[in-house]
Amino acid sequence: MELKEYLRIIKKHLFLILACALIATTGGYLFARQQSTKYEAVGDITVVPQGAAELKNVYEYEGYYALQAATIFTTTISSWLASPDSVMEIYQKAGLDTKGQTSKSLSKFIKTTPVLNSVALKFQLQTASKENTLKLAKGVNELVKEKTETFNQTAGSKTKFSLNLSEPLIIENRPPVGLITLCALVVGAVLGIFLAFLKEYLRS
Repeated sequence: MELKEYLRIIKKHLFLILACALIATTGGYLFARQQSTKYEAVGDITVVPQGAAELKNVYEYEGYYALQAATIFTTTISSWLASPDSVMEIYQKAGLDTKGQTSKSLSKFIKTTPVLNSVALKFQLQTASKENTLKLAKGVNELVKEKTETFNQTAGSKTKFSLNLSEPLIIENRPPVGLITLCALVVGAVLGIFLAFLKEYLRS
C-alpha cells in the first residue's frame, strides 16, 4: 500500500479519528483533574555512636567496630519503620486515625533508603494532607528517638547510639494534568487511525 492510499484512508475517516482523539483527550483531562495533590515528607536519620573515646581514630579497632555497629543499627531502624505496630504508634503520636488500613499497607507506608557508605538513612511517606504529612513525619522522628533510647537502656551493648534527625522536608506532588491529557490525545489519535484502517480492511 502506497503513501497516497494511507492518506486517502485517513482523510476518509478523519471524523472517526478526531472523535476518538477528542473522547480520549476529554477522558484523560477529567481523570487527571480528579487526582488529588499528594504531599511527600522526606527526612534524614543519622546514627551517631556514643561513649567510645576510641572513636577519635576510626581506624583503631574500637572505632571501626562502633561505626560498623552504627551502620547495622540503621537496618534496625528500617525494621522498626516497616512494622505495622510502629506505624500505628506514629499515627497515634500525630493524633491521626489509620482509617482501617491493613497491616500490609501500614508496613509499606514508610519507605526507607540507606545512604551509601554512611551511617544514615532517608525515610519517605506521603498523604493527601500537608498538615497530616508533617505531623506523621515528626511522629517518625519521635518514635525512632524513643526506641533508640530504650535500645540503649536494654541492649547492654558497649556502644550506645544517638540520632541526628533532620527537620522533615514537605514536597507537593501535583498530578501532571497537561502530560496526562497529551498522552490521552496521542493514544486517542492512534486508536482512531487503527479503527480507520480496520474498517477499510473489513470492507475489502
